[in-house]
Amino acid sequence: MKITMYELIRLMKDGKAPKKIKFRKETYNYLDYTNTYDLFNEYNWQCCLNDEIEILPEENDEWEDIEELQEEGIFKFYAEDTGIEKDAAEVLDTYFEVLIIKINQLIKNQKYLKEKLENKNEKD
Repeated sequence: MKITMYELIRLMKDGKAPKKIKFRKETYNYLDYTNTYDLFNEYNWQCCLNDEIEILPEENDEWEDIEELQEEGIFKFYAEDTGIEKDAAEVLDTYFEVLIIKINQLIKNQKYLKEKLENKNEKD
């Protein structure tokens, strides 16, 4: 998304400044560009109010805890009111059981990586 310098100053005034911007081929983090003296030191800032600034997307470095799925009894496709034949329902049940196992493996791997990164950060 692109905005003008004037719009960025207004966002800063309102406390809604983006975390990362790109201005004249340089990338600035929030702390770098909120100190307006550093950003405008080289430029006559009054003449660049209409210059474009690119708002860079925020990186999501948050880890969200995900609970593992319960393996037993979540999906049972065979019942007389579903209209699914017994053989087809057994195949669907098998596929969903395998899918649940794989999802749980991914959740365990995510928790392991999160724990490993937190331990590494504590040591640093």
